[in-house]
Amino acid sequence: MRSKEWLYSIKQEKDTKKEELRIIRRYANALGSTLDLGCGSGYVLSRLNGERIGIDNDSEALRLCRRRGLKVFKIDLNRPFNLKRKFDTIICLGVLEHLTNPETAVQSVYKHLKDDGIFIASVPYHGLIKNLIIAMFDFDSHYHYTDWHLRFFTPNTFKELLSKFRILEMTKIGRFYPFNKSMVVVCRKGE
Repeated sequence: MRSKEWLYSIKQEKDTKKEELRIIRRYANALGSTLDLGCGSGYVLSRLNGERIGIDNDSEALRLCRRRGLKVFKIDLNRPFNLKRKFDTIICLGVLEHLTNPETAVQSVYKHLKDDGIFIASVPYHGLIKNLIIAMFDFDSHYHYTDWHLRFFTPNTFKELLSKFRILEMTKIGRFYPFNKSMVVVCRKGE
């Protein structure tokens, strides 16, 4: 990737994170507890208020989080986990597509979310038109075996994965339709 393309990619990622943060702040309890699954370097978590806890499986990312003063745990989200407590808000941004077992992570979310709690998740957007264009022009590199994306979600399959929750909002962010970068779903535990 040439340097201009690389810089554009970084700017796009920051713009996407800003859009995700706006959605999180609109729904999350500002003074409540937040658990970030796949917190990475803590960029999003460090910009929230209240009690903040992160989970990731990458030691270097957790080290960066600790430098930001965040409480973090090393946990593999492909396996059930138990923190022995519940949270007002759980976020999982750009993580589920990397898991061999996203259902396990979603089950752990349900277990750790307070009744009436909010779950906010994002995954890359894979709509029909976008996938047709990828198939025609970039199929091999997009679905290459070295890519970190193990799962691909359409709006319907993302909703299906989150079927235990009541979906409050599903929105596409980043770029423009039909080439949106991500889908963000906000849902609530309970009826």
